[in-house]
Amino acid sequence: MARLPALHAVYPNSIGSHLTAAIVLELRLPRRANRNVQLHLTRDGAANPPRGRGIVGHEAVLEPADVWSRHGVHVTGPARTLLDLAAMRTATGYPLLSDDQLVGVIDGVVNQHSTGYRKGRPALREMSELVEDLRRCSGRRGIGRLRPALARAVVGVDSVLETRARLLLWRYGLGGWVTDLELSVPGHRLVWPDLADPVHRISLQLEGPHHDERRQRIRDIERQRATEAAGWTEIRVVAADLETGPMDRPGSVPRLVGLVRAARARTAPR
Repeated sequence: MARLPALHAVYPNSIGSHLTAAIVLELRLPRRANRNVQLHLTRDGAANPPRGRGIVGHEAVLEPADVWSRHGVHVTGPARTLLDLAAMRTATGYPLLSDDQLVGVIDGVVNQHSTGYRKGRPALREMSELVEDLRRCSGRRGIGRLRPALARAVVGVDSVLETRARLLLWRYGLGGWVTDLELSVPGHRLVWPDLADPVHRISLQLEGPHHDERRQRIRDIERQRATEAAGWTEIRVVAADLETGPMDRPGSVPRLVGLVRAARARTAPR
C-alpha cells in the first residue's frame, strides 16, 4: 500500500494485479499466498511490463470494468483478479491455488446475507455480476479453472473453514447444505447455522479460536439450547475435524464426515 502510489507514477498505466490486487481487495487467500512480498503490476496495453526489484511485471489489455480504486490505489477488480489467480503457477509448475482454495476465494467475493448480523452488507461482487463479468473473459488464461469453481461457489459463506467443510461433505456424498438460514423459537435467541441441512434438521457450526473466549462460550450454550428447542441437532466443528489424524486407522474418514453420517442416521426424514 505504501509503494503502489509511487509505482503508479513511475510506470504509467500500471495497476496492482494478481496476488497484490487480491491482498488489497482482502480476498480469502491461503496464508502462504497472503504473505507474498512481491508486487505484481500489470501495464495496460503495453508491450513492456514493469521491471524492478521486488516487482513482477505483466502486460494486458484491460477494460474499464477491470480497474478498481481501493484504499487510494488502483488494482484489478474481483473478476480479473480471480482470473489471474486461477492462471498463476508455482515455481514447480503446480497451480498456485487448488481447486477448493479457488472456490473459497470466490465464496468470499460473493458473500452476503439476508439474515443475521451481517444482513445488508454488500458483497464485494454479487454472484450475478461475477457471472456476467466472466462472460467477457472467454478464452483468457484461467477461465477453464474459474468457471467450474464458480459453479461450486455459494452465497452466504463467512469463512474458508465453512467452504472447506461444505466441499468435504460434498465429496463424501453428503450434500444438501444451505446457507443464510434463520432458526427462531419464542423465548430463545435467533440462530444462524453456518451450514444447515433442512431435511434432517442439522445445524453445522464451524468454530474458530474466538469460541474459547468466556463470553462466546456463554453465547454458544445459548445457541445450542435455541437450536434444540427448534427441534434441530447442532454439530460443533473445529478445523481438526476436517482431517484424519495420525492415530486414525487406515481408511478412516474425517471426523466431520462421521458426525454428519451419524446425525443423519438418527434424524432420517419420515
